[in-house]
Amino acid sequence: MGQERFQSFGLATPPALNVIPADDAVALLKSGKATRNALLAYGNGRSYGDSCQNGAGTIVDMRPLNRIRAFNA
Repeated sequence: MGQERFQSFGLATPPALNVIPADDAVALLKSGKATRNALLAYGNGRSYGDSCQNGAGTIVDMRPLNRIRAFNA
């Protein structure tokens, strides 16, 4: 994905530029290469409080994961 602009809902912060798909994030986590606070999940960008603030880190695009596969009540 690379250089894609992900804007926070309140437009209070500059858009995030370093974006990767969820599969790449899983690989980073499994390999131990993801540093603490380096990844931030991003859904549809509609969270209040400008939760898409990860200035020096990486945004994980979660939009393709739009189904519930199982539910255990």
